[in-house]
Amino acid sequence: MKICYLNKGISVHDHKILAELVKQGNDVHLLSFQKGDLLPLPGVTLHRMPFPSSLVAFPLASLMTPALVRKIKPDIVIGNYLLTYGFYAAFANYHPLLQIAWGSDVLLAPENP
Repeated sequence: MKICYLNKGISVHDHKILAELVKQGNDVHLLSFQKGDLLPLPGVTLHRMPFPSSLVAFPLASLMTPALVRKIKPDIVIGNYLLTYGFYAAFANYHPLLQIAWGSDVLLAPENP
C-alpha cells in the first residue's frame, strides 16, 4: 500500500508510526515543511517542501500540498496535528483520508489563538 504521511517528521511518535508502516511492507512517503536536518527514516521517501514566510504560509502550503499528493497517488493520506498538516491533508481533497489529533491541537490550541 502506498501511504502519504503529512507531518514534521521530527517526533518520536512520527518515527514509531513510520517505522511500523515500513515494517508492514508499505511504500511510505513523508511530506514535511520542516527546516533543518531530519533523522534518517529508513524506507521512507521524504518530500521536503519549502515553507513560505509566515505571512502567507497557510495559503501557499495549502496550494503546494494537493499537487504533491496527486503526484504521489497514494492509497491513503494520513494528516497529523489537525491545525497544520491535518489541514493541509484535508485541503488536498484526496481520499481515503485519516486524520490524527495529537492532543494539544484540540485541547490547548483553541484556548491560545
